[in-house]
Amino acid sequence: MACERCGAEAPTRRVSFYRNIGLLLFRLTESTECRLCKPCVHQVYWQYMLINVTLGWWGAISIILTPLIIISNTIQYLMCLGMATAPNHPVGDESLKTALESDSHEVARSKSHMSGETAECPFCRTQVSVTEQGSCPSCQATL
Repeated sequence: MACERCGAEAPTRRVSFYRNIGLLLFRLTESTECRLCKPCVHQVYWQYMLINVTLGWWGAISIILTPLIIISNTIQYLMCLGMATAPNHPVGDESLKTALESDSHEVARSKSHMSGETAECPFCRTQVSVTEQGSCPSCQATL
């Protein structure tokens, strides 16, 4: 079955992960409720865990709700650890790239225009011509 996040044909499991940002009197919430492959489960869980642990506590309701969300997310995550990863899963593709990595491509692209003719791919460290558009010729990462 296809992962609803990255589209990979891999074993998936239906999960529900929640994110909470506590404000003094309000909360900002987000949830991911879909069928995910194992790499996407890891990515969503850790992104939400980081936000819940750092920003989840700062509200009257959130101080009580955030520990429950963390426990719920962790139970969902632990239930997915035994899942198999498809051998042809696009590990280097969108399923495992974080926003930080995609930002590094933007930085590399902007530096390449400033520095002249070549830039270094932030993933494989190959020198790439500024005139090449699309992807790195060595690692196929999107530039």
